[in-house]
Amino acid sequence: MALMNEIVQSPVVNVVETSDRKSITVGAIIQVFFTLLSRVFGMVRDVMVSHIFGAGAITDAYVVAFTIPNVLRQFFGEGAFSVAFVPVYVSTKETHGVSTAHAFFRDAFGLLLISLGLVTLIGMLGSRVLVHIFASGFADNSEQLALASTMTRWLFPYVLMISLVALFGAYLACYKRFAAMAAAPILLNVAQILAMIFWIEHFSPPVMVLVFGVLVGGLLQVALMVLALMRVGLWALPSWSINTETMKTFLRLLGPALFGIFVYQLNIIVLRQLASFLDEGQISYYYNADRLAQFATGVFAVWIATAALPELSRGVARFGSEA
Repeated sequence: MALMNEIVQSPVVNVVETSDRKSITVGAIIQVFFTLLSRVFGMVRDVMVSHIFGAGAITDAYVVAFTIPNVLRQFFGEGAFSVAFVPVYVSTKETHGVSTAHAFFRDAFGLLLISLGLVTLIGMLGSRVLVHIFASGFADNSEQLALASTMTRWLFPYVLMISLVALFGAYLACYKRFAAMAAAPILLNVAQILAMIFWIEHFSPPVMVLVFGVLVGGLLQVALMVLALMRVGLWALPSWSINTETMKTFLRLLGPALFGIFVYQLNIIVLRQLASFLDEGQISYYYNADRLAQFATGVFAVWIATAALPELSRGVARFGSEA
């Protein structure tokens, strides 16, 4: 609890920047620490899932159901949307001032709410179709297909939650505030761990407790980010304009970013499809192996890039203004 209070209560102070390199290093260290902590809790969660539910049709259904919103999260959240947001925000702040940049955040916030609201609604209504797209091999097991469809339907609100978290985290990163975003995934892992310990007997089938943990964790993540924004005076309600120059620039950058994310996510879809035709448990085995393989990448490479992006964007904006 003390760690949570420190994250959301530490105020923004005006300091003289010593160097971009120092800022990147400090940001990366903060994120590596919290990400490493999150990965440890994630491993505990995965061990508990394997111990309680084993590796079979049920866990395969959950992995596929959880993969679907996570693929979409990369499009609308910490993938394309955030990658396009940071350089536009930093450039706008450097060239047009804080008020114009703040208005851009509000417009991006509104666009995300509208687009993700529609995506969430469509996803919940078409959950069965999405399961066929990701794992058509489940069609041979009607119970597994039905379970995966139900879990997908209930997990779709998480797409909206985690995408908001990613946007708020990108906004904070523009002001060199990294701790809250890096710590947010810890809440998801802890929520699922506690759900399995205390509430599993209240769900039928019991594996639905994992869905409950995801939704609770998502709400906690959003709450953490909102508190962090409010504490440093950056919180604002969304607006709905897409006709400003900053939003037009943002939308132009969003296209290539979406294409780049799509290429990688297509690989995940193909892998899930192929694995769905294998024996029960193969999807779960692959998921656990991939989690271990991605451990170092998630802790170090991704967060170094995340910490560097605002500084690189700031440098480009300054170079452009001086040219």
